[in-house]
Amino acid sequence: MTNRDGTPWTHSSSRTELAPDLTALPVPVLTDTDAGPYLTLGAVLATDPETGVRNLSIHRLCVQGPDLLSIWMVPGRDLEAAHQAAQRLGRPLTVAIHLGLAPAVLLSSCCPASLVPRGVDELAVAGALGGTPVELTSCRTVDAECIAHAEYVLEGELLPGLAPENPQGPAATPEFLGYQGRAHPALPTVRITGITAREGAILQTVSGPGHEQSVLLGFGMEAAVLSRLRRQGAPVTAVHCHTAGGGQLMVVIQWQAKRSAADDEAVRKAAESVLEEFRMAKLVVSVDEDVDLESDADLWWAMTTRLQADRDVSVLPDREGFPLDPTQSTAYSDALSADGRTAKAHFDCTVPHAHLARFHRPRFTEPEPDRPPPAPQRPAGRPPR
Repeated sequence: MTNRDGTPWTHSSSRTELAPDLTALPVPVLTDTDAGPYLTLGAVLATDPETGVRNLSIHRLCVQGPDLLSIWMVPGRDLEAAHQAAQRLGRPLTVAIHLGLAPAVLLSSCCPASLVPRGVDELAVAGALGGTPVELTSCRTVDAECIAHAEYVLEGELLPGLAPENPQGPAATPEFLGYQGRAHPALPTVRITGITAREGAILQTVSGPGHEQSVLLGFGMEAAVLSRLRRQGAPVTAVHCHTAGGGQLMVVIQWQAKRSAADDEAVRKAAESVLEEFRMAKLVVSVDEDVDLESDADLWWAMTTRLQADRDVSVLPDREGFPLDPTQSTAYSDALSADGRTAKAHFDCTVPHAHLARFHRPRFTEPEPDRPPPAPQRPAGRPPR
């Protein structure tokens, strides 16, 4: 038997079958007001029954009972499309939820559609990133595939009905921007039919506003922004999605050394195009090659010494944004035409071409590579110890 891509379908004998009881797993509750225990890094693998294309994506999953999870799917994404296709066929969508995966697999599951468009298998991307194919095996209780080396696999069916995420109150769990999430009044549910685990399995999780989640979200965003700018011919060196913006809202772009005055305008236009093209991007900070774009101290230094607000900050008002940022609402700013819209800004901390000579950072003296530093001299008259 083979997988859809022609690779051998293998079965891992090292997995232990557990009772399908979510309450027996160490699923964390992050705050006192959370809707319940949450699987925050559950990677859902499903196959669209109409197209036959696999999708791997991470979703917020709340334990609603011993064998029941609610699932929040961002509208318009591949898993929702597969779920709707199964409903049209009058059957539940079989899924495998993975907890504890290799970094390449997690990173591939978080890539935006501009990098991994619909129809491209995220597991193929994971294999390319990791340098080896992702081994699959068969689920034991549903007709579905699962990743063989996951710490835990929760097998189940994505059901057609809806249920409240938090029947007891308004809170969900902390979101990636650092604020308490709002519970959805009605979400699809997953009925768990089986659980398998590796020996000594570790349940992998992240907190909503944590560094790990920001890195996962930022990885694909960085690649997408860099790819777009390079296709435009922009003189970009690197892109970093800062964790202060959850890996999405704050983009730092490092530019090549300017060759002419025309590059001043080229940097501004290219940076503003990122704000226009990427809905999630709210702030773009442009820096030169001598600035470490991953150093907060260097970024604030560049902001302080290479920016005049009246000439180096450009604002794009009332653009499509992201409503989980609480400032992106008409209650916060009457300049916005609707909730989920925002003013965006570019902070140009690159040195203007005409002033390059005035912004020279000193290079501190280093020992010559082939000559060891001189031995410390003992002050005259002091006897050796």
